[in-house]
Amino acid sequence: MAATEERDSLASSTQAFVDAVERAAGGRLVSRKQIARVLGVSPNTISNWFSRYAPPDLERIRGATDLSVNKRLSDLEVLCEVPTGTFTALYKDIADARTSRRLKRPVPPDDDPHLGLARVHRSFPIADVGARMQRASRLRLLNTWFPNLAQLEQPLRVALASGRCQIEVTMLHPYCTAAVTRASTLAYRPGTDPLYSVAGEIRSSFRAWAALAEEFDFTDRLEVYVYPEMPALAVYQVDDHILAGFFLHSRLAVDGPQLEITSAGSFMARVVDDELSRIRRGSSGPVDLASWEEWLNVHL
Repeated sequence: MAATEERDSLASSTQAFVDAVERAAGGRLVSRKQIARVLGVSPNTISNWFSRYAPPDLERIRGATDLSVNKRLSDLEVLCEVPTGTFTALYKDIADARTSRRLKRPVPPDDDPHLGLARVHRSFPIADVGARMQRASRLRLLNTWFPNLAQLEQPLRVALASGRCQIEVTMLHPYCTAAVTRASTLAYRPGTDPLYSVAGEIRSSFRAWAALAEEFDFTDRLEVYVYPEMPALAVYQVDDHILAGFFLHSRLAVDGPQLEITSAGSFMARVVDDELSRIRRGSSGPVDLASWEEWLNVHL
């Protein structure tokens, strides 16, 4: 896609979203102040949208996640009395166009010949990651489940006890079809129930996360989400430092090669960030860790 086409895609998706909000608000006599309150922005920001001075960018709101953005858009749909998903779908087009434009931004080959890839590890460097976690302000963790959680529990406790670290965890839903598929690729022994095998591992991780949250009342800074499909990568992101593993046959992601990405804003970092963002848009949560078993049964 040429640069002009990318700009046109972002401009057209922006116009479609803003026009839809403006029409719905006008039809229901919803004020700009009401829209701003629901979306968590200033009335001046809404005026800039309608005047085409600035495109909508809800991801830049402090503390925003894909799920919180979708929740704000859903609340706006209720306020304007439009069908569920109307604004969410239109805004997704804006986010996708912005991501596409960002990913296609060239990285000068002489400046970063490896596009942000620092090295490849034979397996997960648990000691190095644990040390980084203790000093972290933000962790984004993605895996089917966390087989190394016991080894990382103390570093995670230190990070949370610091009072400044926010942890976002995404796991596979234990009762989804992908759990059975993953069990098959891991080659569990004949006669083993694959759903029980993988579901049991995920549930074990949930017990550990719930215990960690309860121990020091970390529920406001530890959020766990569930995803219904197999992701492309397992990701452990500690601030701007990323380790990405692969879901290979007959091997856990943490037991296989790990891509270490250290250049924030590099091509590889943007690819991983885009994958994490897409997965979060399709995930459910945050899970109520105080009653996670009931929550999972309701949110199948």
